[in-house]
Amino acid sequence: EDYHSLANMVYIGLLGKNEHVPARWRERFFERYQESLLFGEICSDAEKEILTLLEMKEISCIILASTAVRDLYQVPEMASNSPLILYMDMESYIFTKGYLVDLGYETDRVYSGCGERLKRVSGFTIEIYHDLPFITSLYKKTMLYLLERATLQKSYQYIRGMSASDRFVFRMAQAVYHYVTDELLIREILDLYLYHRAWAEQLNQDFIKHMLIELQIDQLAAKLLSIGYMWFGDKGSRQIFGPRDDMSVYDVLENRI
Repeated sequence: EDYHSLANMVYIGLLGKNEHVPARWRERFFERYQESLLFGEICSDAEKEILTLLEMKEISCIILASTAVRDLYQVPEMASNSPLILYMDMESYIFTKGYLVDLGYETDRVYSGCGERLKRVSGFTIEIYHDLPFITSLYKKTMLYLLERATLQKSYQYIRGMSASDRFVFRMAQAVYHYVTDELLIREILDLYLYHRAWAEQLNQDFIKHMLIELQIDQLAAKLLSIGYMWFGDKGSRQIFGPRDDMSVYDVLENRI
């Protein structure tokens, strides 16, 4: 799965070095890059179409993730084909799925008891949830608290989103959860690093620290973020946010990503 998530970025890194890369690999990376280019052309329109429809139908929902992640990348085509992810109550979930089916979306994956992922032939994907996909009660309670703080998005009366700090806590907690369940991908570490780098000055560090301690993941969360800076940051940022512990600790962590 990480290959499909990272191949478009690898292709850009290979530009100018084609003579050292086997032809079949160049072709595979190029295909993924072309898919990313196409996705970039349709993603914003598809996302706006869905949110506008839900607003028109007076469906209340909260945006957990969106294609705005592409804005974090210097070259948007390097971003993954990230889905629009929405949380809503069960009644809204049922109506929303019906609307999506009418728009040509088909179920691609079911998250038992929580929600599902739907995909359209164009490649755009949306995930809808009526329950958060975390099995621990502490996680659900804390994440729901963050969602309760969500505010209406500009130009909408029914679509809400989280603040920068709340969204970072949510992303960080999700990354830790995926690490513990052996589902954490390199792409998620990269997106987390890019998000923190872009919003660092606006984040409420005291609030974030408090929430991560409440979740009992503050130490692991800090190490995963440090890995992001160690892998993708420049020399200056690595000195500030990079590893400060015994590197053998990070070797163990990296083996599970």
